[in-house]
Amino acid sequence: MKDYYDILQVSPSAEPEVIEAAYKRLARKYHPDVDRDPAATERMRDLNEAYEMLSDPAERAEYDLHRSRGASVSDYSTGEGPVETSVVHGSPGNIRRTFFFWLRWLAVLPAGILSVILVSFPVHWAVLIFTGLAGNDESFGLWDLPPETLERLGQAFFAPFAFVGLGARTAPAYRFKTAGLLVILWAMALGAAMTYAGNQGAYSGWGWAEFAAASGLGVAGMIAGIYWIYERDGVS
Repeated sequence: MKDYYDILQVSPSAEPEVIEAAYKRLARKYHPDVDRDPAATERMRDLNEAYEMLSDPAERAEYDLHRSRGASVSDYSTGEGPVETSVVHGSPGNIRRTFFFWLRWLAVLPAGILSVILVSFPVHWAVLIFTGLAGNDESFGLWDLPPETLERLGQAFFAPFAFVGLGARTAPAYRFKTAGLLVILWAMALGAAMTYAGNQGAYSGWGWAEFAAASGLGVAGMIAGIYWIYERDGVS
């Protein structure tokens, strides 16, 4: 029987995120487009097969049962080996693993919102320190802007970065796609907030300049967040 844990070079007790990271690392290393070894295609096929099996909690639980009993690959794939799925699905270890797997998916949006709240505190204090230490010459510089404007501009970048990046990092899998979904949600919320502020007359005078700067920084923050996920986890 193929040892999928050995193929992915992980422990049988590895968490889902460890398995995902190992698969991406090995896939980048042994992909036929990169590895010119004639056996690269077969090695990549084994990696895909191993990840497909171990990334699904229910499939992994059944595989673990067959693996512990030494069943063959053909027995597992055809269902002729010992199954007893009700036993393995009811085992404490599998229940705990499945529970936390889905709990992490449910925590994605709350984690993103909490990240936005938490990032507001260091931005606030950074602005206060920056404006307090800035020089007072006759030239006009960034420090001459009102502290509340600087804080709004800082939040415009770091809030979407935290929402997209840290929110997606909470997901147990498919983090790049999750980051894309969070970008859409943030853009929708930002558009609604900007429309409401515009209807209240918040963009009169220099307000339009602040609006344009905040919008640009917001887009940059979202791009930075999704790029951070791409660099750490790749596209999945």
